Amino acid sequence: MKCPFCGATDNKVVDSREKDGRREEFSHQKLLGGLLVASKKRELSPSQLEAIVDDIENVLRGRNASEVPSLEVGEMVMERLRELDEIAYVRFASVYRSFKDVKDMRATIEDVLAHPPGTRPEPPRRPRKRRDAEGRELSLDLGK
Repeated sequence: MKCPFCGATDNKVVDSREKDGRREEFSHQKLLGGLLVASKKRELSPSQLEAIVDDIENVLRGRNASEVPSLEVGEMVMERLRELDEIAYVRFASVYRSFKDVKDMRATIEDVLAHPPGTRPEPPRRPRKRRDAEGRELSLDLGK
């Protein structure tokens, strides 16, 4: 498959760069499998998990980047999973962040308890630039 952005034929449109520097193709099934393991015996439906993976995949493809750090993908998963189920979030985080001991897990649990879903401040969002039909950036009309 030829990448429409860089023209390379040896990678997919979205590759992820692993922590150790390896390049790995984004795998919808691998990400879904990790979510299924983290949410085992929890009240999350497969369709909810599928929606997380679909959303992340769409966001990544919308960036028009041929490569994304796996750390970024993991953070996106945890952000969405935390809103749905705190236990599944801690399970996923324990594998993703490679907790070295119970202190690491405790810190994550304490953060969840201190900032339950819906109470964390949202990160500031960059305003989107408005464009006309031909793609030119519109000027700011301040009503002067």
